[in-house]
Amino acid sequence: MAAKSSHLQSLVSKIGITILAALLPLFVIALGRIESSTASIENWLPSGGEEQVRYAKFLKQFHTDVFVAVSWEDCRLNDGRLTDFADQLQAKVDSDPQLAIRRIITSAEVVTQMTEGPAKLSRRSTLLRLRGVFVGPDEQALAIIYLKDCTTDEQQHVVQTVIDTAMQATGLERDELRIGGNAYEAVYIDETSARSIKYFVIPSSLAAILVAYLCIRNLQLTLIVLAIASYCQVSGVAFIYFCGGQLNAILSVLPTMLFMLTVSAAIHLINYYQKAGGAQNPRASIEAIKVAWVPCILASTTTAIGFFSLMISDLKPVSDFGFFASLGLLWSTAVLFISFPALVSLLDKSPAIADTDSNPQPTAANTTGERFTQFGRFLSEQIIRHAKPICWAGALVFIVSLLGMSHLRSSVKLESMFEEKSEIIQNYEWIEKHIGPLISVEVLLHFPDDDDTDPIQRAERVWKIHQAILSVEEVGGVYSALSFLPSIPPAGGLRNTMRRTAMRETLESTIPVLVQEGVIARDASGEHWRVTAKVPAVHALDYGDLTDKVSEVVFAMAERTFPKEKKQITITGLSPVLHEAQKLLLSDLTKSFLLALTIITPIMIFALGNIREGLISMVPNVAPAVIVFGALGWLGIDLDIACVLTASVAMGIAVDDTLHFITWFARGQQRGLNLTEAIEFTFARCTKAMLQTTLICASAMLVFAPVEFIPTRKFALLMVAMLVAAIVGDLLLLPALLVSGTKRWRKLPPTEGNS
Repeated sequence: MAAKSSHLQSLVSKIGITILAALLPLFVIALGRIESSTASIENWLPSGGEEQVRYAKFLKQFHTDVFVAVSWEDCRLNDGRLTDFADQLQAKVDSDPQLAIRRIITSAEVVTQMTEGPAKLSRRSTLLRLRGVFVGPDEQALAIIYLKDCTTDEQQHVVQTVIDTAMQATGLERDELRIGGNAYEAVYIDETSARSIKYFVIPSSLAAILVAYLCIRNLQLTLIVLAIASYCQVSGVAFIYFCGGQLNAILSVLPTMLFMLTVSAAIHLINYYQKAGGAQNPRASIEAIKVAWVPCILASTTTAIGFFSLMISDLKPVSDFGFFASLGLLWSTAVLFISFPALVSLLDKSPAIADTDSNPQPTAANTTGERFTQFGRFLSEQIIRHAKPICWAGALVFIVSLLGMSHLRSSVKLESMFEEKSEIIQNYEWIEKHIGPLISVEVLLHFPDDDDTDPIQRAERVWKIHQAILSVEEVGGVYSALSFLPSIPPAGGLRNTMRRTAMRETLESTIPVLVQEGVIARDASGEHWRVTAKVPAVHALDYGDLTDKVSEVVFAMAERTFPKEKKQITITGLSPVLHEAQKLLLSDLTKSFLLALTIITPIMIFALGNIREGLISMVPNVAPAVIVFGALGWLGIDLDIACVLTASVAMGIAVDDTLHFITWFARGQQRGLNLTEAIEFTFARCTKAMLQTTLICASAMLVFAPVEFIPTRKFALLMVAMLVAAIVGDLLLLPALLVSGTKRWRKLPPTEGNS
C-alpha cells in the first residue's frame, strides 16, 4: 500500500513539473512586460485620505504640481545659455505634442515680466520678491519645467529630454548640471531601484546558492535548489504583470525575498531527504515531504500572513508588497513540494550520486553532522543549567527594547533615502543653497462668488498672509499673485484713493494673466488665491513641524484680517502630504505587526494543541522585531518605508525555525525522551538546517548593503539583524522557556517520519 501511494505521489509530481515547465515561457514573457510606477511619495497615499483629497483638489484647480528645475554653476540672469536651453526645449515640445511638458519658465523671463509688464516693478524690488523662489541671493537663475498629467514612462521621457537638452544647450556634462523637482526625484528613485534589480538581484541569488552549496556539500542537490528557487523567483515576480500591478522601488527586493525564502525551505526539505537515506532510498523524497509538510506548510503560511498583514497599509507600495510577496511565497511553496520529488528522482538514477552515497568513507557532511550533534549536546546542557537566568536576561532585553520603541520616528525625507554623496542630494543642496527650497506648503485663500469684498481688499488680505509666512525662519521664499503686482497704496487721502482706483483697474485686467501664471484659480465655487511657501527638502525640520509653523502664522493673521463668516483657508502642498506619509509609516508598522501577531498566535496554539505552549512559542518570534526596532529607537535612526515591511515579515520568517524546533522537540518527547534528551535530540535534528537557512538568507540580504537606495539597504540590513536575533531566540531563549515553563508537548500531527 505504501509503495502504491509512493508511486502515485511520484506520478503527480512528474505531471506537476511538466505543467510548470510548460508555464515557464509565459512567466518569462510576463516578466518582460511589467511596467514601472512612479516613485512620487504623493502618490503613495490613499486617494480618499483627507490630505490627499485636499491636495488633489489643489492640483485640479492649479494644474499639475509636478516639475523639473535645472540650473548650473554661474547660471545668472544674464546667462544666454538659459534662454537657449528654454528655446531648444520649447522647440522639441512644439515638434512633439506627445512630450508631456505644460510650461517652461526661466528666472530671466519672470524678471522681465515683472519689470516690463503691468506691474512695472523696479529691478531691485523684483529680485527681492523672487528671492528664494526664482532667483538666488547672487542672482543665480534656473529654469522650471512643469509637466502635464502623464504616465511613468512619459515622465521618465520628459526628465531625460530635459537633461539631454540642457547638456546640448550648455555644453556641460550631466554631473555639472544641478537638477531638482519632484519629477526628477521620482525618476531618480526609479532609476536607482532599477539598478538595484539589475546589479544586485543576480549576485544576491548567487551568494545564496554558494552558501547553500557549502551547507549541502552536494552539487546536484544544489542545482535542484537553484532551479526551483530561480523558477519561483521568475514566476513570483511575473504575478505582478498578471495581476495588473506595476514595479516600484519597494518591490525591487521582492525577487531576492522569494529566492531566499524558497532556498530556505528547500534546505529544510533536503535535510529531511538526506536523513531519509538520500539517493540510496528511492522513497526518500516522498518520506522527506511526509516529515516536512507539517512544519514547512505552517511556516510558509505564517510567513505569508506576515506579508499579508502589510496589505492593511494605507501606503500603496507597502500594501502592494504585502500582496505580491504573500502570493509569491504560497506559490513558491507549492512549486517546491510539487517539483522536488520529480527532480530528485532524476538524480537518483545518476551514477555519480549513487557512487557518492554508497561510499562508506566519512564525508564532510557527516563530520559536520557529528559536530552539530556535539554542539547540540553542549548547548542543551548549558541551557538546562542556566534556563532561568537566560529567561530573565531575555525579559530585561525585551523591556529595554520596548522602551526604545517609544522613541521611534519616521521619515520620508530625501536624505533618508540617499547618501550625502549621491547625485540627487548634492543637486538639492546646491539648488537650495544658491537659489531656494524646492518643497512647498500651499496656502489657498477662497473667496466665494457671493463675496462682495473689494478686489483691493482681497489683495491686501493675501499680501498680509504672504508677509506673515515670510516671518517663518525655515521658509526660504514666498510667492503669490502679489509678487507680480505693484505695491498696494494705503487707504486715505485723495492721492491714495486715486492710486487705489488705478490699482483696482490694473488688478481686474491682470487677473486673467495671474490665472495663466497659476497663482489664481477660478471655478464654479469662486476665486482661489494661492500663496506658496518654499521649504527645504534636505536638512530641515520635520515636515509636520514646518507645516504647523506655517499654519500657525497664517491662521493668526487670518483671525485679525478676515471676517470670520467669510474666512476660508486651506493648507496643502507637498510638505503636508509628506507629513501625512510619515504619520502613516508609524501607524502602518503598528497595525501590520499587531495583525500578524493576532493571526499567527492562534495558528501556533492550534498547531501545538495548548494555549500556554503556543504563547511560549511566540516569544522568540516577537522578540526579534522588538529588539531591532528598540535598538533603532535608542540609536535615533529614523524609520522609512522599507522598515515598515520588516517587522511583520521578520515575525513570519522567525516562525519558520520555531516550528521546526518545536516539531522535533515534541517528537522527541513522544518517543519517551526526558527534557534534556528531547532538547539534545532537537538540536541534533534541526539546528544544522536552522543555522544553514539563516546563513543563506543573511548572505542573500547582505549583498544589498552597498545599494544606493537607502530604504532597500536598510531593509536588507534589518532583515539580517532580525534573522540573527531570531536564530538566537530559537536556539537560546526558546529552549530555556521550554525548560522553565513546559512539562510536556503533547499534540502534534503524526507523520511517518517520527520513528
